[in-house]
Amino acid sequence: MGYFQEGMLLKHNSIVNFFEALDTIQRIVFESYWNADYLDSLYDADLYQARMYLFSQMQAVRQNSPALVSAFVTLYEMIFALTYLNRRRKDHALLETCHSELMQLSNQISLILQALAKNQLAEVTAFSESIESLDSLYRHTLQVVSADPLVMLFFIQNVYLLRDAFASLPDQLMACSVSRFRFRCPAWGVQLGRKMLELIHHIKRNPYRDFRKALLPTMNTMYSYFNSILQTLLNGASTDLQSEMEKKLMTSPGWVYSQDFNARLQAGHRFFLMRVEQLADSLFSIDYLAKHVIDKRMVEPMCESLQTCVERINTFFLAIIRVMDGKALMEGLDYVSNEMTVLENQCWATVPTQLDQLQFSTEAMGLVEFVYHVKDVGHILLNIAETLR
Repeated sequence: MGYFQEGMLLKHNSIVNFFEALDTIQRIVFESYWNADYLDSLYDADLYQARMYLFSQMQAVRQNSPALVSAFVTLYEMIFALTYLNRRRKDHALLETCHSELMQLSNQISLILQALAKNQLAEVTAFSESIESLDSLYRHTLQVVSADPLVMLFFIQNVYLLRDAFASLPDQLMACSVSRFRFRCPAWGVQLGRKMLELIHHIKRNPYRDFRKALLPTMNTMYSYFNSILQTLLNGASTDLQSEMEKKLMTSPGWVYSQDFNARLQAGHRFFLMRVEQLADSLFSIDYLAKHVIDKRMVEPMCESLQTCVERINTFFLAIIRVMDGKALMEGLDYVSNEMTVLENQCWATVPTQLDQLQFSTEAMGLVEFVYHVKDVGHILLNIAETLR
C-alpha cells in the first residue's frame, strides 16, 4: 500500500525523480571507493549531471511540497557526506578489505530509494544489518589497520544517520498527503545530455573569462553559506541558504567535462570545478552536523578558536572571489595551520579521547567530524587559490 492519496498526478513527479537521481549519485559514490583514480571517477561528468538534475528536482520539491524539504535535504546531505571517505582515505587496500560490506550498503540504499520512488514501503531492517556488519568489521579489524580510523568511523556514523532519516521518512511523506505519483519524467539522462550540449555550444572565445563568470556567483553564495552555518552554530542566528546553493550549483560550467573542450585547458578547469564540488559537499555536511547532530553546549569552549579559524578561512574565500572578479590575487595567503591545531586540541579536550568511546556519543563524534570538515574547507580553498597564482 502506498503512502500517498490520489489526486493531482503530475505535480509531484519531482519527488520520484529526486529519489532516482539520489540513487544514481549514491551508486557513483560507492563505485568510486574501489577505483584507484577515485577523485577522477567521483567528480566527473556523470556525477555532475546527476547532481544538476537532483538540485533541479529539489527546487521543484521546494515549490510543490514544502513540507518535505527538510527531510529531502537531510537525505542528500547524508549521501554527499559519504564522499568524505574518498577525500580522506590514505590506503586503498583498506576499502578493498570491506568491499563486500560497502557493496551491500549501496545495494540496500538503492532498494530503499527505488521503493520510495515506486511509492512502496521502505524497509530499513536489512540496511541496519548491513551497517552493523561494517561496524563489526571496523571494531575488530579496520580500526587496527587504518592509518586514520576516525574517517571510517565518520562514515559509519553517517550511514547510521542516513538509516534514521530513511526510517522517519514514511511518516513525513504520509503527513504531507501528496498525490500518488504514477508518471515519471522520461529519459532524464537524455535531457541532461542535451543540456550539456547546449552548454558546450555556448562556450565563447574566452573560456577563462566565461568560467570565472559562471562560478563567481557560486563562490559568493558558498562564502555566505559557510558563514551562515557557523553563525547558526555559534549564536543561533539562522539563515537558510541551501536553496540558493542548489540554484548556483545548477549553473556551474559543466562544459569543462566535454571532450570537445580545449584539451590544454580542460585539466586545469576540471581541477578547479572538482574542488568547488568538493567544497559544496563539505558545506552540506557541516550544515547538517551543525543543525541536527552537534550539542551546542559542547561548542562553547571552542567558540573563540572556531571564530578565528572562520575569519582566516574567509580570507581565502574573499581572495578567490577577488580573482574571479578580475582583480589580482592578494599576497600572503597561508593556510590556517596554527589556528586549526588550537581548534583540534580544544575539540579533543571536549570529547572522549578514546576512539572506542566516541561510538556512545553521536554528538561528540559529530563535533569531531565537524572540525575535520572545517579543516577540509580551508584545505580545498587553499588548493583553489594555488591554481589562481
